[in-house]
Amino acid sequence: MIAVREIDHLVLRVNDAEAMLAFYRDVLDCPVEKRQDDIGLIQLRAGRSLIDLVPVGGALGRVGGAAPGREGRNLDHFCLRVEPFDEAAIRRRLAEHGIDAGPIASRYGAEGEGPSLYLSDPEGNVVELKGPASQAAMARAAPPDVGSQGTPASDATNRLLRRDDAGALDVAAAAVFDHPIRRDGTTEESCMSHRFVWVDIPVADLDRAIAFYSAVLGTPVTREGGPGFSFGLFAHSGSDVAGCLYLADDGNGPSPRGPLVYLNVDGRIADAERAVAAHGGSVMQATQSIGPHGYRAIVIDSEGNRVALHSSAKP
Repeated sequence: MIAVREIDHLVLRVNDAEAMLAFYRDVLDCPVEKRQDDIGLIQLRAGRSLIDLVPVGGALGRVGGAAPGREGRNLDHFCLRVEPFDEAAIRRRLAEHGIDAGPIASRYGAEGEGPSLYLSDPEGNVVELKGPASQAAMARAAPPDVGSQGTPASDATNRLLRRDDAGALDVAAAAVFDHPIRRDGTTEESCMSHRFVWVDIPVADLDRAIAFYSAVLGTPVTREGGPGFSFGLFAHSGSDVAGCLYLADDGNGPSPRGPLVYLNVDGRIADAERAVAAHGGSVMQATQSIGPHGYRAIVIDSEGNRVALHSSAKP
């Protein structure tokens, strides 16, 4: 079985790119998400999906043959988001029906860069099957401006999300802000049901902070970024709430005051507390019981931020 979740994107071949852009952008309020004039591709955000405009005179458009019209096709292909994306299983399923799909490659879609393959239906329409955006291919994705949707993201995150080169953070945030979660095998809900979806932790020394949190959390914090900026991305999966370490450049520097962020170190809070001092931090409040809610230690990280370490298991 190939489980189609939704349409990822449609690709329209167009004669007048600016007129079509004005229609979809200004009339239907689909903002431009990515533009590659060198190959002739304009990608607009349409809710969770994308509408791609390919001028027939561009590099991509010339490959498609005659211009759109009564005798010329205007749909280049459409893309279906498949969940889960198991290449071997998909190819077996297609082979059962005598269909030979093209090679797999990483391509840009509504969720960012991710694996996909092409095939043709019986009428010759090109169909793309696409998997999720992969962290290994997180280059140049740009999800919707989460701040405009009421998501309580910080100004720093919103500023990064609007940058064209904020690819890795964009995809990570998109995966957290709008990640389908299968609860019972038949329904899906968005993790927007979480009241907290992301956290930015300001730092003065990114490498030092990455080393600190990797040791304390017991899982690697990965260094990500693009031209001119870097950040540390906390490991996460599925519907996990996640976040990043970012170099404070907006006056919102590290501080022991303000909201207290709880970090999950379940089952290893004693080890985590020992790692704090060993990696440039200090313990404000040693591990103690917080009743039926488990155990907590409050520490100062290597940059001067106050954070809590939490474990449900007894140390």
